[in-house]
Formats: sequence, C-alpha cells, structure tokens
Amino acid sequence: MPYIGLESIESGTGEFVVGGLKTPEAPLATSFLFSDEHVLYGKLRPYLNKVAVPHFSGKCSTEIIPLAPSPEVDRYYLAYFLRSAGVLNAINARVAGSRMPRADMKCLLSLPFPYLPLPEQRRIVDILSRAEGIVRLRREAEKKAAELIPALFIEMFGDPAVNPKGWPLTTLGASLQIPIRNGISPSKSGRVEGRVLTLSAITRGAFNPLAVKIAHFAALLSDGDEVKSVDFLVCRGNGNPDLVGRGCFPDADMPGVAFPDTAIAVRVSPTTFDRGFIAAVWETSFVRDQIRAEAKTTNGTYKINQTALAAIVLPKPPLDIQRRFVVKLEAIRALQTQQAAATAKAQASFDALLAQAFPA
Repeated sequence: MPYIGLESIESGTGEFVVGGLKTPEAPLATSFLFSDEHVLYGKLRPYLNKVAVPHFSGKCSTEIIPLAPSPEVDRYYLAYFLRSAGVLNAINARVAGSRMPRADMKCLLSLPFPYLPLPEQRRIVDILSRAEGIVRLRREAEKKAAELIPALFIEMFGDPAVNPKGWPLTTLGASLQIPIRNGISPSKSGRVEGRVLTLSAITRGAFNPLAVKIAHFAALLSDGDEVKSVDFLVCRGNGNPDLVGRGCFPDADMPGVAFPDTAIAVRVSPTTFDRGFIAAVWETSFVRDQIRAEAKTTNGTYKINQTALAAIVLPKPPLDIQRRFVVKLEAIRALQTQQAAATAKAQASFDALLAQAFPA
C-alpha cells in the first residue's frame, strides 16, 4: 500500500510532495491505515501545518493522525479548519516537547468546531478552493519562470560539461581581480560590536540582505572584511553538502557588515567575466559536480578551501556575448519579480478568506 510520511506532505498547502508517496516492500513496524474518507493531520511539529486530504487508501506514519469526519462534515471544510490560523495558534501554544514538539491531540479534539449546514460548508469550501487554486497557478508560473534562466544559459552557451560551442576554458583562480579571501571570525571576547551576515544570506538562490546578526570582533572591520556587491560570496562550510559552494552576489555594498568566516569572497576580473554570467554558470551541474568532488568532510561538516575553489574550471565566452545574456537575464528576473508579487497577492487573498471563514 502507498505509505505517507510527514515528508510526503507539503507545509501549509495541503498538497502531497511530488514523488513523496512510497510503497515499501516490507511492512513497517507501526503505521496507521487511512482511506479516501479521512483527513490526515501531522501532529509532529504542528507549526509546519501539514494537513492533507487523500483520494486513495494507504498507510501513514504514526506522526500523522487520520481523522474521519462525520457524514455531516465536509472533509475539505474540516481540512481548511485545521489549517486556519486560529487552530494553528491554539495547538502551537499547547505543544509537548521542545526538540520534537507534538500537538496535544486532546487539545485539538476539544477545540470548538464551527458547525454549519453541509451546503454552507461546501459553499465555503468552493470559495477557498478557488482562491487556493489561484495561488497554486501562481506558484506554477513562478516555477516556469525560474526554469527560463538555465534554459537561456544552455541556448546561448551550451552545456559546459560538453562545451559544444568550443569556448576556451579557464580556472576561477586565473580570472581573479584580487586574491580570494575568507570571511572574518566573530570573537566572543571581542570588544568591538558589529554586524555579520549569516550563511542563509547567500545559500538560498538569491541574496538576502536581512540575514544579518549582531556579533563582536577583536578589532574594527577593515574595508576587505565588509560585504561588497562586486564580491561573489561562496559558502565555505556547512553540514549540508548541497549548500557547500553555493553563492551569490550581494545586491549592494553593506558598510559595517562583515561576511563570516564560513564564507569566501571571490572577486573576478570584470574584463574576463560578467557577474551575471558567473552567477548563472555557478548553478550549472558542471560547476556543482566539481565542487562536490572537492568538498571534504570532517566531523559531519563539509568544506571547500580557497585552493580547491581557485581550481574550478569555467568556460570563457566572449564578454559581449556574456553581456547579451545578462540583458536577457535581467528581463527574466523582472518577470520573476512580477510573478512573486502576484503570488504574494494571491496568497494574501486566500489567507484573508480563510481567516474570514474561521476567525481566530
């Protein structure tokens, strides 16, 4: 039978993760049966808001509670109720456990339920499902827009792994304007208070200028310690091997903000590479495979050093072609910004309707 774990359910959307359903060859030690008459409620880490409405029978982790509504309650109405902010806040206020918080099921089952006649429930479900459908379409449009950048790269430059257009190859180290630098280490005993980026500023695909924390340093920051828009910041070490080597360019200079010792600053020569080209080629499997091969692990932490980073091989198309690529890239990113704004607006509309249907 299909098996559902918590990882099989998306957070906050009520959707199943694509490819998340599995059919184990051997029975699992303990699981719950469910059918297409249940609502599945994730009780572990309830703040993730994992609630799903299955259209099939199967078994699930015991961290997921199958709830069977009475004939007078629409399944989707119950699911939307469980996903509402009022329920989420009430359950999160009563969780048991700190590292692995679980919902108090007695608390959940004692919550007042807004019982309405079945036709009225279905009317509310119809409104909410239409609004959520718009959100889903907006997200799909965002995904398609995101796929345009790698497709454009392949169209203009070809796959770097096979280099079908015969571009000359160089190394990152041979393309530098100034030497590669590690970030600064905060000091617990330091007397100089300042600010430093966290790694989440550079590892999530786009630079996040808000990922900054207060830190103390042994001395005042120098110009080379501060975040500069001309420096490509690369994750030097992380427990997640997929994050090692990830990087991006800051949107602007950040005076008084240092980049951390868990990051490396790479400043390429502007006569060799356009920064937009570097950011795009860095996400190709050609570069990622080189980084994975060079990343070393000690005590569960994966790291890449300056020497290995400098040895990364890159294609070197003519600068004018790189710049034409970047012009098209900026147009795509403008589209992505519009798509993100439309998604946020659709999500806000759905959240408002959900709050109206199920006031906190």
